[in-house]
Amino acid sequence: MKKKKFVIGTSIILLIIFGLIFNKKPKLETKPEENTDVVVNSDIKVQIIGEVHKPGVYEISSDARLIDLINLSGGLTVDASDDINMVQKLSDGIIIRILKKNRDTDSNTNKISINNGSLSELMTLKGVGEATASRIIEYRELNGPFLTINDLKKVSGISEKIFNDNLEIIQL
Repeated sequence: MKKKKFVIGTSIILLIIFGLIFNKKPKLETKPEENTDVVVNSDIKVQIIGEVHKPGVYEISSDARLIDLINLSGGLTVDASDDINMVQKLSDGIIIRILKKNRDTDSNTNKISINNGSLSELMTLKGVGEATASRIIEYRELNGPFLTINDLKKVSGISEKIFNDNLEIIQL
């Protein structure tokens, strides 16, 4: 009887061991879950005008700062104000205007030359956008310098109102 119990007990143990060895379930490979909370930096569009070399609309990363936009636009002109927050965060659809330095020494220094003004300088005139500023430059390149301030009215897009609104701040 002891022999019989021993054989039965050993058989059960062997069956359990063989069952464990040969009855393994295949491991399922699991892919790590994708993190849906990750925020992807998207591009935004911003406009920069005023005292930069290449004013215009730029597409830039949403985590960009003003210094990045200024670099994209060719950098600041020598007349650009020093009072600029270069680390300002940008947001979609904004317009950044880089102002001129404030010069109190001569009243003519704040005037804009229609014969020498850059695109960005001409765009600071009231009612003058990029297209009209480009036409002013094109006019003086084709016809030579303006001889009188009134000659500015010969440029397409310069109405009597725009001319009068800017009369005190333009010079030859």
